[in-house]
Amino acid sequence: MSLEAIDQYIQVKEYSKAVNLLSKIWPEIDIKMLHKNWKQQVDKLPEDSYMNNPIICLGLGWTLLQDGYVSLAQSYFKKSFDVYIQKRYSEHQEVSNTIPLSCKISEVYIASINKQYDGILDKIKKIFNEFDTINVQNKGILYTLQACAYWAKGDFYSAEQSLVKSREYLKDDLVFNLVDLTLIELYCEFGYFKKAELLLNLVESRVGKNNVLKITKASIELFRGKLYFYKGDLELAYEKLSLSEEYGSIFALDDWYFKMLKFKARMLISQEMFDEAYEIVAQLRMVINPSPVPEYITLSNLEDTIRLRQTKELESISNRFSKDNDAYFTAEYSNILFILTTLYSVKRNNSDGSDLDYMIETMKDLVKTCERQKRINSLVTFNLLLSICYHYKGDEFKSREYYAISEKISAQEGYKLPYMLFSKENIIENIPISKGGLVYSISNKELIEPLSKRELDILLCICEGLTNKEISNKLYLSEETIKSYNKSIFRKLEVNRRTQVIVKAKELGFIK
Repeated sequence: MSLEAIDQYIQVKEYSKAVNLLSKIWPEIDIKMLHKNWKQQVDKLPEDSYMNNPIICLGLGWTLLQDGYVSLAQSYFKKSFDVYIQKRYSEHQEVSNTIPLSCKISEVYIASINKQYDGILDKIKKIFNEFDTINVQNKGILYTLQACAYWAKGDFYSAEQSLVKSREYLKDDLVFNLVDLTLIELYCEFGYFKKAELLLNLVESRVGKNNVLKITKASIELFRGKLYFYKGDLELAYEKLSLSEEYGSIFALDDWYFKMLKFKARMLISQEMFDEAYEIVAQLRMVINPSPVPEYITLSNLEDTIRLRQTKELESISNRFSKDNDAYFTAEYSNILFILTTLYSVKRNNSDGSDLDYMIETMKDLVKTCERQKRINSLVTFNLLLSICYHYKGDEFKSREYYAISEKISAQEGYKLPYMLFSKENIIENIPISKGGLVYSISNKELIEPLSKRELDILLCICEGLTNKEISNKLYLSEETIKSYNKSIFRKLEVNRRTQVIVKAKELGFIK
């Protein structure tokens, strides 16, 4: 029997038969994620014809939850459980035992959507212990929610293992792809770009001519855009974002629109298009996000980032440095904003720098946590921030040491975003870091007008034979800015051509 058959029952007003059939096909509907089609048929029925059916109420709860209507979904879950209790214990009818299990799972799912991850792992463990029989669909959901709870704690390995476990149970093509997209998101957020790219290629290969899976295309291109963004290639990131919007205008997953807008806001902020970014954040506040996946950057974080980039100060972030390791992943971005606020204050000489000692010691502890939890992105960012803090303290040896650590970790996966953003904000403009064959030595001091840190960086690029465009891409500066620096370098070295620059750099001992 199909949804068409149900439609026929409804047309002749045989509502009880329609309800019974809708109840019977719900498990298959749930597995294949055809919730919206199923609900369309339920909506054609008079409400009093199905409100005494616990399966229909359960299905409405899950359908509404997928759409983000949490409060309404909760009322249907409660109704489902109440009717189940009434039929089983008062009326002594045979009722499916999946209802109490599914209602318990819904509680965990709702807590995840609301980003209330405390206690979720214990609740999931209790569900596994309490119910002897759990079908494969529910096991898959539980392991996915378990992954989200570990994810919120910053525990990459446990989150990855839980999602891999979930894949063993969720065998439907669409659901399987959804779990893999969640795994890709995990890899992106924690800095495992090679794994993300391999899995993206695999997911995309499954789509092919499978019309059911084409709904995932918008999300696939969105994640490709994120990977390019994290690697510092903004041109390709924008290209993939546009392609994602093109696919999304046709059809997309429920959480795609929210994630797409959020990524677009981050892209705009990185390009200092703050007014446009504010407009996107305002849109985001009107969009429901039904995803149980933790948010590394919240909407409040985005607004704080815009204010900080615009004004170089942020009163609202003061005294918000979190040292709670259990909640650290979800608090991390706020901590980064706190550090940047303090650094801006030190740079403007509005602070005596005493906060730097506290931040340095705290960051060292957090780096240990990141190492234990195998969080590559965070290790790159915090070692770079440690380098900047030591620079402002005047300890250039330590500054170079932590910068080198940051670059070494970054090279593993090509994570360039922090260097791009901090460079644009001129926080790392003058850190004297030794790179390649370039020697920041007595040679520079002997010049009548020494080269600045940025000029030394560009000098090295010229000596490597890079064009202005290549230098622009490498250092995240415009070509016009590179040309302006070139003129200054030529003047200070008293040369007129690039070939003369290389010769003069060798003569002065800048390169070997």
